[in-house]
Amino acid sequence: MTASVRASGIPRVTTPPRADDTSATARRAAGALRASGLPAQWARHYRCLSGAQAGAEAEEHVARTLATLPAHYRLAFLCALRALPVATLLTRGRRAAGSGGVDRLATLPGFREVVRATTTLALYGALDGRTRQEAP
Repeated sequence: MTASVRASGIPRVTTPPRADDTSATARRAAGALRASGLPAQWARHYRCLSGAQAGAEAEEHVARTLATLPAHYRLAFLCALRALPVATLLTRGRRAAGSGGVDRLATLPGFREVVRATTTLALYGALDGRTRQEAP
Protein backbone atom coordinates (compact mmCIF):
# COMPACT_ATOMS: atom_id res chain seq x y z
CA MET A 1 0.00 0.00 0.00
CA THR A 2 1.09 3.52 -0.66
CA ALA A 3 0.03 6.61 1.18
CA SER A 4 -0.28 10.08 -0.26
CA VAL A 5 -1.65 13.29 1.15
CA ARG A 6 -4.59 15.06 -0.46
CA ALA A 7 -4.68 18.83 -0.78
CA SER A 8 -6.96 18.87 2.27
CA GLY A 9 -4.21 17.21 4.34
CA ILE A 10 -6.16 13.96 4.75
CA PRO A 11 -3.97 10.95 3.91
CA ARG A 12 -5.13 8.77 1.04
CA VAL A 13 -4.20 5.10 1.07
CA THR A 14 -4.23 3.24 -2.21
CA THR A 15 -3.68 -0.42 -2.83
CA PRO A 16 -1.95 -1.38 -6.06
CA PRO A 17 -3.89 -3.82 -8.24
CA ARG A 18 -3.00 -7.48 -7.91
CA ALA A 19 -1.42 -9.12 -10.94
CA ASP A 20 -4.43 -11.38 -11.50
CA ASP A 21 -6.80 -8.39 -11.34
CA THR A 22 -4.81 -6.59 -14.03
CA SER A 23 -4.71 -9.60 -16.34
CA ALA A 24 -8.48 -10.17 -15.98
CA THR A 25 -9.07 -6.50 -16.71
CA ALA A 26 -6.74 -6.69 -19.70
CA ARG A 27 -8.73 -9.67 -21.03
CA ARG A 28 -11.97 -7.68 -20.72
CA ALA A 29 -10.34 -4.72 -22.45
CA ALA A 30 -9.05 -6.99 -25.24
CA GLY A 31 -12.57 -8.38 -25.72
CA ALA A 32 -14.06 -4.88 -25.95
CA LEU A 33 -11.31 -3.85 -28.35
CA ARG A 34 -11.95 -6.80 -30.67
CA ALA A 35 -15.71 -6.21 -30.49
CA SER A 36 -15.16 -2.59 -31.50
CA GLY A 37 -13.71 -3.61 -34.84
CA LEU A 38 -10.81 -1.17 -34.50
CA PRO A 39 -8.03 -3.76 -34.96
CA ALA A 40 -9.42 -4.73 -38.38
CA GLN A 41 -9.71 -1.07 -39.36
CA TRP A 42 -6.14 -0.39 -38.17
CA ALA A 43 -4.93 -3.26 -40.34
CA ARG A 44 -6.65 -1.68 -43.37
CA HIS A 45 -5.35 1.84 -42.70
CA TYR A 46 -1.83 1.15 -41.39
CA ARG A 47 0.37 -1.30 -43.25
CA CYS A 48 2.59 -1.73 -40.18
CA LEU A 49 -0.42 -3.15 -38.27
CA SER A 50 -1.60 -5.48 -41.03
CA GLY A 51 0.67 -8.37 -40.04
CA ALA A 52 -0.59 -10.92 -37.53
CA GLN A 53 2.33 -10.44 -35.11
CA ALA A 54 2.21 -6.63 -35.18
CA GLY A 55 -1.58 -6.65 -34.86
CA ALA A 56 -1.45 -8.95 -31.84
CA GLU A 57 1.23 -6.83 -30.17
CA ALA A 58 -0.78 -3.69 -30.84
CA GLU A 59 -3.95 -5.22 -29.36
CA GLU A 60 -2.06 -6.45 -26.31
CA HIS A 61 -0.46 -3.04 -25.75
CA VAL A 62 -3.81 -1.25 -25.95
CA ALA A 63 -5.55 -3.77 -23.67
CA ARG A 64 -2.79 -3.69 -21.04
CA THR A 65 -2.72 0.11 -21.11
CA LEU A 66 -6.50 0.30 -20.66
CA ALA A 67 -6.21 -2.14 -17.76
CA THR A 68 -3.98 0.32 -15.90
CA LEU A 69 -6.46 3.22 -16.10
CA PRO A 70 -8.45 4.22 -13.02
CA ALA A 71 -11.71 2.28 -12.84
CA HIS A 72 -14.03 5.12 -13.90
CA TYR A 73 -11.91 6.03 -16.95
CA ARG A 74 -11.57 2.36 -17.87
CA LEU A 75 -15.33 1.83 -17.63
CA ALA A 76 -16.02 4.82 -19.87
CA PHE A 77 -13.41 3.68 -22.38
CA LEU A 78 -14.73 0.11 -22.49
CA CYS A 79 -18.32 1.35 -22.93
CA ALA A 80 -17.21 3.58 -25.80
CA LEU A 81 -15.34 0.67 -27.40
CA ARG A 82 -18.44 -1.53 -27.14
CA ALA A 83 -20.52 1.26 -28.73
CA LEU A 84 -18.15 1.77 -31.68
CA PRO A 85 -19.83 -0.83 -33.96
CA VAL A 86 -23.18 0.91 -33.57
CA ALA A 87 -21.58 4.31 -34.15
CA THR A 88 -19.81 2.92 -37.22
CA LEU A 89 -23.08 1.60 -38.61
CA LEU A 90 -24.82 4.93 -37.98
CA THR A 91 -22.06 6.97 -39.63
CA ARG A 92 -21.77 4.67 -42.65
CA GLY A 93 -25.41 4.18 -43.32
CA ARG A 94 -25.92 1.54 -46.00
CA ARG A 95 -22.48 1.82 -47.58
CA ALA A 96 -20.10 -1.06 -48.05
CA ALA A 97 -18.21 -2.43 -45.05
CA GLY A 98 -14.82 -0.89 -45.88
CA SER A 99 -15.92 2.70 -46.42
CA GLY A 100 -13.69 4.64 -44.05
CA GLY A 101 -15.14 3.76 -40.66
CA VAL A 102 -12.18 5.09 -38.67
CA ASP A 103 -12.20 8.39 -40.55
CA ARG A 104 -15.91 8.88 -39.97
CA LEU A 105 -15.73 7.84 -36.31
CA ALA A 106 -12.91 10.30 -35.77
CA THR A 107 -15.40 13.10 -36.50
CA LEU A 108 -17.85 12.10 -33.75
CA PRO A 109 -17.42 13.87 -30.40
CA GLY A 110 -16.29 11.43 -27.72
CA PHE A 111 -15.43 8.71 -30.22
CA ARG A 112 -12.74 10.96 -31.71
CA GLU A 113 -10.71 10.68 -28.52
CA VAL A 114 -11.25 6.92 -28.26
CA VAL A 115 -10.16 6.32 -31.86
CA ARG A 116 -7.16 8.64 -31.58
CA ALA A 117 -5.96 7.24 -28.24
CA THR A 118 -6.36 3.58 -29.15
CA THR A 119 -4.79 4.06 -32.58
CA THR A 120 -1.81 5.81 -31.04
CA LEU A 121 -1.43 3.06 -28.44
CA ALA A 122 -1.71 0.41 -31.16
CA LEU A 123 1.03 2.01 -33.23
CA TYR A 124 3.27 2.27 -30.17
CA GLY A 125 2.50 -1.35 -29.32
CA ALA A 126 3.56 -2.55 -32.76
CA LEU A 127 6.72 -0.45 -32.55
CA ASP A 128 7.59 -1.64 -29.03
CA GLY A 129 6.96 -5.25 -30.01
CA ARG A 130 9.52 -5.09 -32.79
CA THR A 131 12.03 -3.30 -30.58
CA ARG A 132 11.59 -5.87 -27.85
CA GLN A 133 12.27 -8.70 -30.30
CA GLU A 134 15.39 -7.06 -31.72
CA ALA A 135 16.92 -6.36 -28.31
CA PRO A 136 19.55 -8.90 -27.14
